[in-house]
Amino acid sequence: MRAVVMRMWLASLLVAAAWTGEVRAWGDAPTHFSLCGEPAVQEKFVLRFDPGLFPLFVEAAAGPDLANTLLFQASGRDYIHGAAFLAALDYVASRPKDRRWRSAWRPTWPVIAAAWRAHLAADEVAHSQYVPPDSPRHELVELAVDTCVYYLKPVPEALGDSWREVNISEAACDPALLYWASYLYTGGRLPVYPWMTREALGSLRRSIEAAYELHEARGGPEGSEALLKFLVPGKDWKTFYGASVTAVVNSLP
Repeated sequence: MRAVVMRMWLASLLVAAAWTGEVRAWGDAPTHFSLCGEPAVQEKFVLRFDPGLFPLFVEAAAGPDLANTLLFQASGRDYIHGAAFLAALDYVASRPKDRRWRSAWRPTWPVIAAAWRAHLAADEVAHSQYVPPDSPRHELVELAVDTCVYYLKPVPEALGDSWREVNISEAACDPALLYWASYLYTGGRLPVYPWMTREALGSLRRSIEAAYELHEARGGPEGSEALLKFLVPGKDWKTFYGASVTAVVNSLP
């Protein structure tokens, strides 16, 4: 049995390397989408935001992983995946009358900021309780969990009939919001220009689509569940998932 799992591990490593390309976005397709689409999250969301913006909130949950694109990594803009940048994002999103971005401000900005916060809250659970981000197993574990979620967690009704229909859009990662938040965060020295956001979004979307294809090629969650028992012994991914849902709920205002 151990030899079989070892072969699965090596095969997953090779597949992950082949499909990763520019982005390590396996945590988005569809785990981050699913976490933010859970009923408990939606119940809290509608108390504070327009219920019609819930699908956008779910899409926006992938936003922080723009930091993993080649463009953001190579240009030193991976800071967008940090708590300090989130503070700048919150600042801009919550001040619609600021003269600097008044003409660009949209009612979706606070929703995007909330999704950014939700993503970081879920990551904190995963990285502190399940598998450290610097572990050599990290990407394999994320990929395996994504496959399990793809098959075992239902798509929220508001988002469509299949996970293949769920991906991040430009509306869910407004280039103007990222520009002004990054401008404030870096003091104007290293902002994320709108063209950068659009370019990186294309890379992230393609990576998410490729991940969905990979999950479907696996045909089911059984192999991934066995792999997780080998990679993270004694820890059930469902426990990590549930704790992450709680963290997302608590992150909402």
